[in-house]
Amino acid sequence: MTTYTDRYGKDHIPPDNAVFKSREGVFVVCINRGCLLLQWEHYAPLVADLPGGGIEQGEDIFTAAGREFTEETGLNFPFLQQDISATHTHTVHYYADVDDEYWTYTQTYLWIEKDEDNIFFDGEKPNGENGKMRWVNLSDLKNIQFHAIHQRGYNALMSEK
Repeated sequence: MTTYTDRYGKDHIPPDNAVFKSREGVFVVCINRGCLLLQWEHYAPLVADLPGGGIEQGEDIFTAAGREFTEETGLNFPFLQQDISATHTHTVHYYADVDDEYWTYTQTYLWIEKDEDNIFFDGEKPNGENGKMRWVNLSDLKNIQFHAIHQRGYNALMSEK
């Protein structure tokens, strides 16, 4: 039986009446001045998340990344395709607790390391989706409860760098 992992790292076995979906998404690992941009969604305020989400029909990964980054953060980040220094793609079995759905989720992570004054800020700010966001020093990530699936993507990118 396939188990599905939620954002907290807890495994779930789907019940008989479970809703299953296949999804494809892209997430941005945005590094600026030695810090990673993380967000905390209003429905999961204890778990840090990366900006990103689903790829819409007709979009390529790069276009979806730009759209999702802007929608979720409200920041105008002028990254270009050549700014992506590493990518990682994996397929996971994810339990989307907010939707009570079981996803086979192909996720691509883009590593973008670019110092941009217009998007860097101190402290916390509201994000574009009723949550909050902040820049976290890379050395402080070990003290953050990071979305379990995104932690896997981030670690894979780190091992490739």
